[in-house]
Amino acid sequence: MVAVLKALITRPNTIIEANGSQILVRSDPLDDRLNGGKTKIGFANMIVNIEPLPMSGLKAIDVEKNPGMVSAYLASVESMLGRVIDGAATLGSLQNHIEMQTEFANDLIDDILSGIGRLVDADMEEESSRLAALQTQQQKLAFQSLSIANSAPGAVLKLFQ
Repeated sequence: MVAVLKALITRPNTIIEANGSQILVRSDPLDDRLNGGKTKIGFANMIVNIEPLPMSGLKAIDVEKNPGMVSAYLASVESMLGRVIDGAATLGSLQNHIEMQTEFANDLIDDILSGIGRLVDADMEEESSRLAALQTQQQKLAFQSLSIANSAPGAVLKLFQ
């Protein structure tokens, strides 16, 4: 881990120390007096798994040919089981996220459709009001024209001559 951190950190005068199971990364106090000479980051109780990934599956386990490898086989199977459990947990978490997002999207679609319906209803009411106003105007004009025709029938005849 120290070698990896040394390769990753390119800032000059950075101190990386290993103390048992701890790794400490800090800046040199003489170099960085004004900008946080006491700044540091530490890693403790780290578990580094350096086991190689199994190159073969369960078919390669043969207790008859290798009776001394039973504990290694058990450790390998437990490691595989742990990976399967971790993978299943990840898939379950992703499934929950997908279900939540699907539910949110469906609710959003329902809200949008409801809003569109309200807008259409409002437009229909507006057009209905306009139509009613035009019909009222038409009736008023018809009434006025009949009133004029009744009051002066001779004037109406002159219009048609």
